[in-house]
Amino acid sequence: MDGVLTTLAMVGMFVLRLGVPIALVALVGYALHRMDAKWEAEAAAGAEAYRRQSTPQPEVELRPVEQPCWVLKNCPEDRYTHCAAYQNSGTPCWLARSQADGMLPNACVTCTLFSLRRPNHEHELVAN
Repeated sequence: MDGVLTTLAMVGMFVLRLGVPIALVALVGYALHRMDAKWEAEAAAGAEAYRRQSTPQPEVELRPVEQPCWVLKNCPEDRYTHCAAYQNSGTPCWLARSQADGMLPNACVTCTLFSLRRPNHEHELVAN
């Protein structure tokens, strides 16, 4: 009987010595993982709200120009067929490029077509 009690005492002490710290580490790790997931979700929601708030759509009249930009700039066919302005010919070329690339190329800022219908917030569209 003493051997069984001694064995149970040894197993109990072993569990206390190693099992409790391992359980605490697992519990803290689980709690940190949940907090991290919550923070990531909040950051993603905040970034989406900021993106929607800080990227206003240009208010322009979408009337076609007399000559498209690829004709005015004399672009070769292999170049303009892949251009967003050519693929969206009903939209002003600088607006099509801005929407496709996510920013306005620097070359558009000095272009005559852009100068004719410049939006009020051009500094927000220009690429750095």
